[in-house]
This record gives sequence, C-alpha cells and structure tokens, in this order.
Amino acid sequence: MITKVTKILNVGRLSDVGGTSDIYNLAKNTFIYSSNAHGKSTFVSILRSIGSGNPDLILGRKTLGSVNDPKIILKLDNNGDKAIFENKKWNKELPYI
Repeated sequence: MITKVTKILNVGRLSDVGGTSDIYNLAKNTFIYSSNAHGKSTFVSILRSIGSGNPDLILGRKTLGSVNDPKIILKLDNNGDKAIFENKKWNKELPYI
C-alpha cells in the first residue's frame, strides 16, 4: 500500500510536489478532490503506471517546457520501502494497486 507521496517532479500539473512542506499521507481510503486542471487525472496516471509497470503513462504527461525527466517517490507501508520512478522506469511494480 502506498502510504505517502514524498516527491513528484515534472509530471503534468504536478511539476514540483514534495519536499519538506508538501507531504501527502494516504490511507486505505483517501478521497482526493480539487477543481478542474489541478492534477487529479495526472495522479491517477501515476497509480496506473506503477500498477501496470508502464512508464509511458507518466512519460506522456511530462510537464510542458521541462528539460528534466519525471521523478516520483512513493513511500510504501510503514517499513520504509519506496517505489521510485526515475530514468524512465519504476524500481518496482505494484500490481495490487
């Protein structure tokens, strides 16, 4: 289970999420809402990508004008394990998403 969004860089509207001030904790049932064009579908694409292992779902949403590749760090459970997307691939696949 993903318990925390630690970092999202250069993925659509989510061009710089994370660091020390923007830490997003997730529970088994987390409700995400916002007005249109604020990254909800982009976040779902991140979840679909890690669930299928398909990096194209993220690469196709690279932030316009960004010269750097997307990077995502998600904390898993409470054991400190992390799912990381960098160098155009995930370090693990989570098919149970």
